[in-house]
Amino acid sequence: MSIGIAGVAYMLDRMQAPDAVKVRKILARARIVPIDKTEDGAIAVVRGTVAPLDGELIAPISGRRCVCWLVVFDEVGSPDFVELGRSQEVVPFLVRSAEGTARVVPERAVLGPMPLIRSMPMPLALHSPPGLHHPDPVIELALRICTLRPNHLSTQLRATEYAIAIDAEVTVQGHVAHEADPDGAAGVVGYRNALPIRPVLSGSRRRGLLIG
Repeated sequence: MSIGIAGVAYMLDRMQAPDAVKVRKILARARIVPIDKTEDGAIAVVRGTVAPLDGELIAPISGRRCVCWLVVFDEVGSPDFVELGRSQEVVPFLVRSAEGTARVVPERAVLGPMPLIRSMPMPLALHSPPGLHHPDPVIELALRICTLRPNHLSTQLRATEYAIAIDAEVTVQGHVAHEADPDGAAGVVGYRNALPIRPVLSGSRRRGLLIG
């Protein structure tokens, strides 16, 4: 579901709950491979600094410049909660380190940064018929992406934002495919196998891309 910000937007499968803690644990135990040592066709974990490639996004709650964001809205009671809706938006980006540059295609990415959480009393607007607008941008976002309505007026609305910020240090695990490096190809002559290459990291339905 698009909420009007340029990029690739889609609703995640409801069964694939964001589990940032699990992602951070997996990446913390992983062996980091220097970007220039990644093998074509392998699963690799690389680390570096996020740089924009095909534009950038604005995280809808924090307003941070980023390349990926995920927002999840929950109705929170005591002690239970239920998810009301979520949306994620991504654009391709670069990860740069002293060893090289990797391009990341973050569709189907599972994000593991520390989240930003905002809670508030359940807005009356979320109990109203669809089509309303609200001056609070967080509530407006909830009205646009929540597919379920809350059960009670006395509960809390929790908004959780995960964002991969520009210039942040990140660790990425994904499937590697090599491509010609456009930044290193200038002035190179000869056969294609002489061209500088860079890794492209991506995920699949069977094995998602992890970013933390």
